[in-house]
Amino acid sequence: MVHLKSRPESHLSESFFPQSFNSVINALLDERRSVAADYMPSSDIIETDAAFEIQMALPGVKKEDVKISLEGELLRVEGEKKHVEERTDARFIKKEMSFGRFSRAFKIGKVESSKIEAEFEHGILKITLPKRAEEKPAQIQIK
Repeated sequence: MVHLKSRPESHLSESFFPQSFNSVINALLDERRSVAADYMPSSDIIETDAAFEIQMALPGVKKEDVKISLEGELLRVEGEKKHVEERTDARFIKKEMSFGRFSRAFKIGKVESSKIEAEFEHGILKITLPKRAEEKPAQIQIK
């Protein structure tokens, strides 16, 4: 069985879904947020027959400001969304854009770690984690 784990910060889903559904989701997802993070980018986790895919929204972030590392079963995406230059010719009426360092970690299970690929286009980081072929139980013939 293949697992990709992430644990969301919010537990709102518990009130919307039956506990059995939550246990399945929690078995697949287990995320750890770094305490040093200033900014938390959104991410989607998608499963196909052949792979898991993590899509992370990083608008305004440059590719060279993102680092992806794999230590054992922990895939970590770290980086920084740099603050845009302060304006001196105007005042802000409203300021909602987030900036700062971010760190997201995903516990991955049986994937082909040597075949993990990442691409960054239009502010979306896409990490593809090919599933490892599961071993089939051996059939032993009785003589």
